Amino acid sequence: MEQTIMILTDFSIDSLYLVKKALDDYEDQSVNILMVHGVDVSSYPSDLLFFSKSVLYSKLVSEEFKEACSVLRNRYSSRINSFRFDFFTGFTNAAFGNFLEGNKVDKIYVAGNFQSRHLSGMSADITGFVRKCKTEKVEVNYVTSEEGPVSGQLARLFQMNA
Repeated sequence: MEQTIMILTDFSIDSLYLVKKALDDYEDQSVNILMVHGVDVSSYPSDLLFFSKSVLYSKLVSEEFKEACSVLRNRYSSRINSFRFDFFTGFTNAAFGNFLEGNKVDKIYVAGNFQSRHLSGMSADITGFVRKCKTEKVEVNYVTSEEGPVSGQLARLFQMNA
């Protein structure tokens, strides 16, 4: 049975280590990967009217991150059934539970030391929702890379061990 794995992301290459870890844990089956970033959408009608996930995605995601995702997809193509991104825009635990149920999330991989970078004024930290939900979680601890050349960060991704 295909598993759907949710991973919190701040669109850094470091956050992709959790994808690699999940794929290594499921080496005998294919999985669906759902990368999620928290977004605080105001309730003003004009803000809601002009909110676009695709526009926000294009603003937040660097070419380097897209390249790293492509490398992961190619390297683990036999284990990845789907690899997609979404934004959680809710404000309550119930909304987060509905988000998990709607996306059929079976397990959440979360970094024990995850500190979400606020990439825009709309970014929101949703680790509190993750910690409180009843969905099975796998906590992974690793040392994040220092700022440096992106090519070095990408190479380091494949050298990291939990």
